[in-house]
Amino acid sequence: MGAPLIENEIRSALSLPLLKISSHEIKGHWCEMVLHARTKHEGVLQSITIDNEIMQKYVKVLDITAQPGDVVRPFTGANMSLGNMFLHFDTREELDEIMSHSCDWLKIHLRE
Repeated sequence: MGAPLIENEIRSALSLPLLKISSHEIKGHWCEMVLHARTKHEGVLQSITIDNEIMQKYVKVLDITAQPGDVVRPFTGANMSLGNMFLHFDTREELDEIMSHSCDWLKIHLRE
């Protein structure tokens, strides 16, 4: 069961003792990447491709909401998202290295 956050908020408001909230050890390093067009890139979405090795080794959840044929404009706010993904890495150094090269392994193909 989840942490009793709401119940503890009510208990706090009523000056009652708080319930214990336990944490779980999480192995590795997680990050969320929101997908969007790069600055000055706009057009009609053809496809989104992710390098197969990156996909298999690091991507744990992929949720692409944009469809081929959708008009894509540069990022100006959350409503411009094409989707998102959650990635898992064994070390922080691995996360930094892979994410610093996302332009190499993530391609958003547009036609004008």
